[in-house]
Amino acid sequence: MRSTAFDAAVAASLPQGPQDVSVTIEFPASANFGLAFNLPADFLLSLEADWTEWSVFEELFIDFENAAIPDLDRVNNWEDSWAYRVGLQKKFGAFAVRGGYYRDESPQPIEDVGPILADSDRNAYTLGIGYDTERWGVDISDIYIDFDERDTRGEVNTDRFFGQYSEAANLLALSFRLSF
Repeated sequence: MRSTAFDAAVAASLPQGPQDVSVTIEFPASANFGLAFNLPADFLLSLEADWTEWSVFEELFIDFENAAIPDLDRVNNWEDSWAYRVGLQKKFGAFAVRGGYYRDESPQPIEDVGPILADSDRNAYTLGIGYDTERWGVDISDIYIDFDERDTRGEVNTDRFFGQYSEAANLLALSFRLSF
């Protein structure tokens, strides 16, 4: 749903026309840990944990070259975060059935939540089937992502956009592989 009032508020806060700017962003480091286990009866179990150092993303500073335009300095105070994943695959000859789950923690503090980015912790559930030969393969998969609701009403909010934010996503994928 589009909000013309929100669009107008954002447009009014930004300089009009082309502008020369410079921005430096320090991207986070990450560490990924994973294990996979072959289990009896053609099962494969995979476990993964991912850590991301979002705390280095302390601010977004936009330096306008035009001295008449004030620079934008947005403090973020993001936190380091973890994501945890587990997956299970069962093979039936060339066919495979897969399922999984992951929990992803948001680095975004409540005061940073707004309509431009309302990130939140999320749970995701996956299902898939595949057929694989030495020369080609096909996979069909689906992921449903359920984001936790975030509510900035009654909170301190950097952008002064107070509200409830909730979302969900469902993604269906089809992939083909050909080896030659």
